[in-house]
Amino acid sequence: MQLQTSKKNVSSVSEYFIKMKCIADNLSIAGNPVTEENLVLYLLAGMGSDYDPVMVNVTARTNNLTLHEVNALLFNHESRMEQLAAAANIETQNSINVNYA
Repeated sequence: MQLQTSKKNVSSVSEYFIKMKCIADNLSIAGNPVTEENLVLYLLAGMGSDYDPVMVNVTARTNNLTLHEVNALLFNHESRMEQLAAAANIETQNSINVNYA
């Protein structure tokens, strides 16, 4: 149930990945292993709409990516979103400074 309902929310991609991998590992220890393909789907399902481009990219492929490849795509997307947010923040600050000058 935890795999199906977990959400990334405010966690980083790395934190969320570790959480999901830990749940899957615990299920394996308990005798209910989760396939890597299913773990990828659970991971993507909890990412939120900001990660839809990655989800479309991964699920549209005819060949399955490994869990670590998907994690790398998610991490890269997160980094790009952070860069864009920082750039937008700088642009906003510059705009505010010009208005007050």
